[in-house]
Amino acid sequence: MGLQQTSIRYHNDDSYPHFYLCNYLPGSVGRDTFSNSLLNFKRGEHPDLEGWIDCTLEESAGMPIREETIILRALHHHEPAANLLRPASLDLLGKALAGRFKCRYLPDLLCKSRPVEEIKRLTREQRVIALHEAYRFTTAPSPGHRDHHDHPDHQDHYLILDDIVTTGSTMNAVIEAIRREYSSANSCSSPSLSSSSSPPSSSPPSILAFSLAKADYNASFNLFHRLQGRNYLLEQGAQWLLAEEEQTYRPYYSTQTLKNWIQENSFPRSHLQ
Repeated sequence: MGLQQTSIRYHNDDSYPHFYLCNYLPGSVGRDTFSNSLLNFKRGEHPDLEGWIDCTLEESAGMPIREETIILRALHHHEPAANLLRPASLDLLGKALAGRFKCRYLPDLLCKSRPVEEIKRLTREQRVIALHEAYRFTTAPSPGHRDHHDHPDHQDHYLILDDIVTTGSTMNAVIEAIRREYSSANSCSSPSLSSSSSPPSSSPPSILAFSLAKADYNASFNLFHRLQGRNYLLEQGAQWLLAEEEQTYRPYYSTQTLKNWIQENSFPRSHLQ
């Protein structure tokens, strides 16, 4: 399927690059393989969790992610903050991307100042109202962070993760929180900065957005595409397949037969490529 690119419009003013893997079909229109699998990913079910992470890592080479990038994630409506002791699916994705690019995953830089109702049934206008100034952002801890006083032209880089982007309201709310912190810190001494935090750069931050999918009402896009990573493959009308299995064995044998071959350490030549 390949990495798709569009943009997140911020208050009809600035725009930020938005990368995603496939289109998501809302339930009001119907369901397809990709949409069902995305819901399983959000619930942390297997192998959807591993499959989407694998495909993201494979396609992420097309994103301009730098080593100094800090990865964040959007919070679900019921979350006041991320809880890495009980990681959500997006936390596992964020950690995997941070390992891939040797950068930092710091979801605790974002929190919510108040509860937010579930937005999936709200209109675009209602979402904007519900999320207005709901997010709070603090800068990264000083250890390992670059000294902005010595490098006044340094620009901070962020990658915001979400599973599905529908109207872009959540991404806008996160971007708003980041920009608000930078604007406040650069105009005066920001009270939100603690002694353990680094002052934001004087340059506006560079922000990228990534989601597994972007909501679309066109049911035809996903019909003729597949999603493939290094180890997992998903195509319309199929379940997740392990890519190496497809390359190694012929597809016509039962689970019990495979179990017998493993136990006997004897694989018939006719079933090898």
